[in-house]
Amino acid sequence: MTPYVCYERRAIQVPKAGVEQAARSLISLGVSVSWLAEDNLSALIRLGSKGSIDRACIYQVELRFSPNPREQVQWLEMCWGLPTVAQR
Repeated sequence: MTPYVCYERRAIQVPKAGVEQAARSLISLGVSVSWLAEDNLSALIRLGSKGSIDRACIYQVELRFSPNPREQVQWLEMCWGLPTVAQR
């Protein structure tokens, strides 16, 4: 019996003009994407810690192409307020 592995497919929210560049950015970050039409971009999110990395990459790309600059500022402010973790 082979194990069943679940993945999550998520639509990427970017303007139509940025779909191709967003797809290329996600691929370069190691995210598996499906680009069926000019305005239909989705990503396959893995399980576990790799999935966390996929989600962070997706969010980064969505913010990069966001038409709302305030959203980008809020994200950076939130990141700035996160506690740091000392590496030993």
